[in-house]
Amino acid sequence: MKVTLKTKRSSAHIDVAAGESILFAGLRQGWALPHECASGTCGTCQAQPIDGDVAELWTHAPGKDHIPEGAARILTCQTTSCSDATLRLFGRLEQQSDGYPRPDYANATLLEFIRINSDVAFFKLALDRDFQFVAGQFAMLRFPNIKGWRAYSMCHIGTNAREIEFLIKHLPNGVVSEHLFESVEIGQSVEVFGPLGRACLNHNHEDKDIVAIAGGSGIAGILAVMQSVLDTEHFISDRVQVFFGLRNPADDFCLDRLSDIVRRSSGQIEVTIVYSERDGVAGDHPKYTNLKIGFGYVHNLAFSKMNSKEMWEEHTCFVAGPPIMVNATEAALQERFGLSPTQIRLDRFG
Repeated sequence: MKVTLKTKRSSAHIDVAAGESILFAGLRQGWALPHECASGTCGTCQAQPIDGDVAELWTHAPGKDHIPEGAARILTCQTTSCSDATLRLFGRLEQQSDGYPRPDYANATLLEFIRINSDVAFFKLALDRDFQFVAGQFAMLRFPNIKGWRAYSMCHIGTNAREIEFLIKHLPNGVVSEHLFESVEIGQSVEVFGPLGRACLNHNHEDKDIVAIAGGSGIAGILAVMQSVLDTEHFISDRVQVFFGLRNPADDFCLDRLSDIVRRSSGQIEVTIVYSERDGVAGDHPKYTNLKIGFGYVHNLAFSKMNSKEMWEEHTCFVAGPPIMVNATEAALQERFGLSPTQIRLDRFG
């Protein structure tokens, strides 16, 4: 189907395959369409149908709560076209020209599934094409017999990777995590769309001091960013701090990878593990002694260490984790500490 996208100043025509989201179609054809999560959560990709027939792919997408009451709008990430159609966009319509890889589809098979504790695992996919991405980006995955796409951050660096690795947490009533943890089949097929996201180091190395605040499985993309920090030796000239929030020591995961990152930076990358359901005395981690430990909510502890606007000047902050934590952290960074949106790198899926 032919879909015409219009704004006040410009228009473009894209081809949308049967059952394909309008957003994915536009992105793979090189258009930088308004979006953030690409998974129906954030509400950024709103558009208004002008003519033609469209159909929702996820009727109860939470991002629809962000549509103004009474507005006849759709989410392009959760809508397909059933005929030639015209949509009005609420944002710029431009060709992608920011240097990031253009997203597209790939076919993959599940290569590995490795549990690292009772409810967290790494899994690896083997792809049928080179999959170029920037550290900090994510991909959309669709599993057999499970409706819809899910977003996962790559947790490694891959310039032209044929294998990509993700981190997944076993969530109550999480359809994909239940499938993988309870009935995983090595070799099963997986559809991939990506890469997406801009929670990455600046291409021109304009980022200076870095603070990363992550909760739970949000550490995945931060692991990739920290590997990029190592490869570019960003830590030599600028301070790099990571705050990683977990509930308690029984939930520990990825500490071995974080410890290795600190070791490879000769201690110049600082990592603090923050436990929200355990009280104690701050100090060195008992097992990974090059990591620090603290207590409380991860963003609050980070703000206790960086507690003035002056301390945040010329900082870039990466934020990843549960949506409630991400939103609270972003609000504090902007309202209390005066960071601009360009200083905050995050993805709104969860």
